[in-house]
Amino acid sequence: MKSCQTCAHSGKSWNDTPCYECTGTALVGMHPAWTPIVAPAVAEKTTGIKFDTDKLDYTLLPWDSIEDIVKVLEFGARKYARDNWKNVEAERYVKAAFRHLVAYQQGERSDQETGLSHLAHLGCCVLFLLSMEKNNVAIPTSDRTSALD
Repeated sequence: MKSCQTCAHSGKSWNDTPCYECTGTALVGMHPAWTPIVAPAVAEKTTGIKFDTDKLDYTLLPWDSIEDIVKVLEFGARKYARDNWKNVEAERYVKAAFRHLVAYQQGERSDQETGLSHLAHLGCCVLFLLSMEKNNVAIPTSDRTSALD
């Protein structure tokens, strides 16, 4: 007669089989004190339902480029103050965007002051302008001749 020193059937024979705690093996239905471990039934592969077709897909963003824009934002926050851009006239960002675009088009890839890409600076300016537009801040559109001042 086998007995188990760790469970309630100590000294008793129950199909001459030690318990799960002693063997580390699941013995289903052998002793009332044992917790049966039953393998789940194999489910057929099905496609789940998720109603997200109208939601934004942020995985479309090129995160390495977004990171460069964040570096520009961090530089500006250290130089001026966090969110200082919200207190600057939109026209200043239109002009800055043009300056960064022209510098890039003329072959200068990095801003001299920050060492960061002119395109990252341009992206930052565009994001500021987009935010201002969404928040109904007036953005100049008519005086494009003085944009590079």
